[in-house]
Amino acid sequence: YVDYYISYTILRYFFSDFYLEETYQNLHVGLGERMILDKPVVVNGNVTVERGGTLEMIDADIRIHGAVYVDGGRISIKNSRIIVEECESHFLLNVRDSAFIQLENTMLDCNFQCGGVSVKSGHVIITETEFCRSKQQTMLEFVDAEVNISRCSFLEGRAGFIRILG
Repeated sequence: YVDYYISYTILRYFFSDFYLEETYQNLHVGLGERMILDKPVVVNGNVTVERGGTLEMIDADIRIHGAVYVDGGRISIKNSRIIVEECESHFLLNVRDSAFIQLENTMLDCNFQCGGVSVKSGHVIITETEFCRSKQQTMLEFVDAEVNISRCSFLEGRAGFIRILG
C-alpha cells in the first residue's frame, strides 16, 4: 500500500472533463495535522484549526456555510476563491494567537454575511487578494498583530475596510 497525493490541478490538466466536489461537515484540523483543500469544496458548518494544525487552500473553490476559527494554528490560502453562503460569526476568518496567516492571489466574497478577517495576535501576510461585500464589520481587523498587506483590492465594505487596534 502506497499513500501519495496528486493535486486536483494536475488531475484536471491530464483529464479535462474530471470534476470532483467534496463536502464537509464541521471540518477540524488538530495538533500535528495538515489538511490541503485544492478542489471545489462545500463546508456546511465551521472550520477549526487548533494549535499545531495547518490548513492549506491551494487553487481551491470554497463555498462555506459557517466560519473559520484558527486558535494557534497556521493557515495558508493561495490562488483560491472563497464565497460565504451563510455566516453567524462577525468575521469569516477568526484568528487568535496564530503563528502564521497567509492570503495570496485569493478572492474572499463575504456575500454581505459577515466581515472578512479578524486576527488577534499573529503574523499576517496578505498579497494580491480581493475582499468584497462585507456586512456590519470591516473587511480586515487586526489586534496586536504583525501585518503586511500589498496589492489588494476592496469592494463594497459596508463598515469600512481595515481596522487596526493595539
